[in-house]
Amino acid sequence: MILRRCLVCWGVTLLLAGSVAAQEPGNPTRRAALERQLLVHPAEAVIYLELAREYEVAKQPDAAEQVLRRGIDQATDTDRVRATLVDLLARQERWSDALAAVEPLRRDFTGRAVAAKLRVNAGLVAYQVGDRTGARRHWDQALRDDPALVEAAVNLGALLIEIGARDSARAVAAGALRLHPDDPRLLALRAGTLEGAEGVAAAITALRQLRATRPRDEGIGLELARLLAATGDHAAAAALYDTLVRAPGATEAALEAAVTFRLDVSQFDAAAITAEDAVGRFPRSGALWSLLGEAEAGRGRWRDALVAYRRAVVLLPDPSEAELALADASAADGDTAAAQEALDALGRRAAPRDAVLRAAHRAQLLGADSLAADLYGVLLARAPDDVTALTAAAELAEARGDTGRAVALYRTAAASDSSGPAPQLALLRLTHPAPDTATLLLRRAVWRGMEAVQHLELQTAQAVSGDVSRRRVVRAQPLFDRRQRTLDQLRAALDTVVFQTDWGETELASLKLAYPQSTLLDRYEAGLAMRQRRDSLALARYEALLRRDPTDAELQRTRAAVLDQMGRQRDAATAYARALELAPEDESTFRALVRLRQESGTLEQLLVQLRRFRVALPDSDTLAEREIEVLHRLGRTAEAEAVARTRRERMS
Repeated sequence: MILRRCLVCWGVTLLLAGSVAAQEPGNPTRRAALERQLLVHPAEAVIYLELAREYEVAKQPDAAEQVLRRGIDQATDTDRVRATLVDLLARQERWSDALAAVEPLRRDFTGRAVAAKLRVNAGLVAYQVGDRTGARRHWDQALRDDPALVEAAVNLGALLIEIGARDSARAVAAGALRLHPDDPRLLALRAGTLEGAEGVAAAITALRQLRATRPRDEGIGLELARLLAATGDHAAAAALYDTLVRAPGATEAALEAAVTFRLDVSQFDAAAITAEDAVGRFPRSGALWSLLGEAEAGRGRWRDALVAYRRAVVLLPDPSEAELALADASAADGDTAAAQEALDALGRRAAPRDAVLRAAHRAQLLGADSLAADLYGVLLARAPDDVTALTAAAELAEARGDTGRAVALYRTAAASDSSGPAPQLALLRLTHPAPDTATLLLRRAVWRGMEAVQHLELQTAQAVSGDVSRRRVVRAQPLFDRRQRTLDQLRAALDTVVFQTDWGETELASLKLAYPQSTLLDRYEAGLAMRQRRDSLALARYEALLRRDPTDAELQRTRAAVLDQMGRQRDAATAYARALELAPEDESTFRALVRLRQESGTLEQLLVQLRRFRVALPDSDTLAEREIEVLHRLGRTAEAEAVARTRRERMS
């Protein structure tokens, strides 16, 4: 089920009708005049509101916030000023700050209703970073503050289903349905409290019955179409989306959902047709223009994509995603200067942190290292202790040969407990520290690396949970890459600590106490036992790991090596053959099998296995070369020459 955000607005407007501010927005002279008025009338709330509006129109939200906080301290009508501050913070998606600001206003229903919406959004942010406990806490409180808030019930219920608390989810759905008996999302939620496919089927059945009685209810149709798409019934989903967008009065949400579905299933031509119709009906929708740009990019029409993305940049409240897409489309069209200009714009207008980070990475890919350095500088000016920006800026400085700056940045990053392993490993590499310092850096690298990998695993699990589409996987790829990079760094640190120090075994035992469910640490425990020639223990550990994941080629190969080390060559050959089934082109596995099969006189079995692989992978040069080698080893020269001749003909 798609988790929902809430639109948060108190209904307070900073722009007062008939005021001078309305006539001359963002006027510095007007701001100075209002500041003078406050010196005379420091308790007048309306002056603080007008001054804050002036700063906001001038694109100085920090100054607007400071004015409103002064008003809360000094004005007589503090509730009005506080409500306006909540609106300002919500527009910036600073949910935690907005919740703190709204707390004194929760004494009445309106205050509690706004707080509930803020909590829905704060919970969604927590959920997106893998903090399910925090998300549940926010959504529980949101329902207590406003039991009629559907988004809170839907999100909480979906989370409870996800963690296996189906009875609790059913209770949430039942309570919300008493207030909204026909809400399609709640009906789908209640059906989803049944197990697995049965729950989805029940939800689809319920929604079809409801749609038969209320065919013009767009919300029911959209929820049904989403579930049909999630179950892989793309034809039925497409037909329903087409019906919904052709209906009189089809909303922007319906058109957006229909285009998104077409993009998710890579139907770019159909997506572009629907999106063109959509922007014709809703020409002020930045989201629809952005989707049109994505559809045009999907079918390689970069110039049309650029037109759509430029329009989206103008219309979207936060155009960061459209600006990044604009940069990508410009680069794909061969205009790197325009791509860099789009990335630079993100830094100049103080875009959200994540967007600036991605812009800096894209700048590096374009070879614009100076621009990337400037963008990292923007982030560090905002938050000097931003570990991710510090580490990325340090890696860039190191790549550019500025070792002094790189070391300084790495040292600052390493001072943070959330630094991960990269800064410590870099300092070991660049500074050649004394033994005691090196030991400290290594220990920090493995402990902080374990914490970082665990956090990233939660994030990646969240990225591929629920309704997973190709687009969603592509957008999550930077997260997957970061997780793999951090894991590689952690393994490098563990290799050194566990296998190359006299204190590694003790450190590994401490790590396993802190992370008892870690498969990675179990692997190192097995590897250490193998190196220490405690073969029975190593074999038992590897077999336990393989019971969890029998398709792991590396584990199968290492178990085979243990058997070989124990002198059980026949069992080792069988284990290596199994590993080769999982990774047919692996060199080390092939070499071990050649040796063992030749020693036992069973090389013919390896040839049979290789020929079976070649049927599945006929274009593999590696397998062809290995078949030729084995034939030569068997003395079957004519056959080897025939295979080599066929390979040459195919390559010519």
